[in-house]
Amino acid sequence: MKILSVENKVTFENLQKPTMSLIASFYEMSDEVKEIFADMLAIYDAHPTEETSQKISDKIMGRESAEDKKNWIKEQAAGIFPPVRLAAKKKYLDQKQPVPKGLPTSGMLLVGLDVVSRAQKDLLMEAQAAARLISHVDVLDPYQPKTNYQNADGTVENAFLDKPFATKMQRLEHLVNAVVNDILTQHDEKGHSVLNENDIIALTRQSCRQNSFLQKARNEGIKTLIATATLLEKTNPTVSQKIDDLAHSLIGDKEINNNRLSPEDYQSLKTQVKNRPIESLVEHRTKQILSMDASLLQKALLKNQSNR
Repeated sequence: MKILSVENKVTFENLQKPTMSLIASFYEMSDEVKEIFADMLAIYDAHPTEETSQKISDKIMGRESAEDKKNWIKEQAAGIFPPVRLAAKKKYLDQKQPVPKGLPTSGMLLVGLDVVSRAQKDLLMEAQAAARLISHVDVLDPYQPKTNYQNADGTVENAFLDKPFATKMQRLEHLVNAVVNDILTQHDEKGHSVLNENDIIALTRQSCRQNSFLQKARNEGIKTLIATATLLEKTNPTVSQKIDDLAHSLIGDKEINNNRLSPEDYQSLKTQVKNRPIESLVEHRTKQILSMDASLLQKALLKNQSNR
């Protein structure tokens, strides 16, 4: 991986954060929303109970309009002793202390008050999966040897990716993460007694650079970042530019346009991991991804036919 500029490195790291921290990294709070945020936390600090946090969370993430949510917060905060409100503002805005467990984070508030639309949130989550995938292939994440990729009930780990809302990039990111971990595990198995951790990481990085499937998957991640930047251009040009700059810095001198994963690549991967602990996970995620590709192709064909 090329050495990134400071700006691109920050963007790359921000994109890999948990979803609400991700949103808070790219969308600024207006002064009004900052006041709402401080008042929301003052309401909790005045009565720090699980019931209070649940009540606030239900309100912010509920289906009422943003204006109704703001008015509710203002009404609740109006009855709080002024020093408590000032203390909350200093604590959570000035000192940036973490939000108590169970309460909406700043990112959740931005979504709950429609500062960030669901579509924008979904785009950032797609970029999140792409950035994480690239980080896996470049072996920038901490890995430990692993010999089991199943839950106690025999299902594949990260079962939430079996839900209909999971995207291809999210599933591919999980698949790639597991493949890299398996490569590291194999190097650890072969050289456990003579190699140190840094040696194993170096060998894993070299294997990933030489692995056609992983390099093509990396290209898919870069193309997803570019597509995300394009789709965000009208609604948030600043964020769009940051993601686009990062994507092009990750390409380097490589050609990515015609270097896509094909069904044959997935079949080759399944052959590579035959009789490995990862085999069932690869089979499961590959089947899902290829099914999604087939569905998209069918829709495209039907659209072309209807346009004739």
